[in-house]
Amino acid sequence: MDDAIKTVPPEYPYAARSRHMAGSGLFRLTLNLKTGTVSKVTVLQSTGAAMLDASAVEGLRRWQWKPGKWKEIDVPITFTMRGTRGLP
Repeated sequence: MDDAIKTVPPEYPYAARSRHMAGSGLFRLTLNLKTGTVSKVTVLQSTGAAMLDASAVEGLRRWQWKPGKWKEIDVPITFTMRGTRGLP
């Protein structure tokens, strides 16, 4: 995770918080080797709530990595009633 240039924590949607939704998931980021930008996010393990998965994917798409080093990176994300954890 030291090669991350920009990380954006996913939003914890109000609707999910109001329903006390929580969960942990694992997401695979496919990177553009030339730019380090995220070209694709795949859910490897769902958080258990589609709303949380969608929020994680949206936030992870805005991440950026050092160019030329990584093709794919797996990132764990945990949503708790305290906020979002599991970020590097």
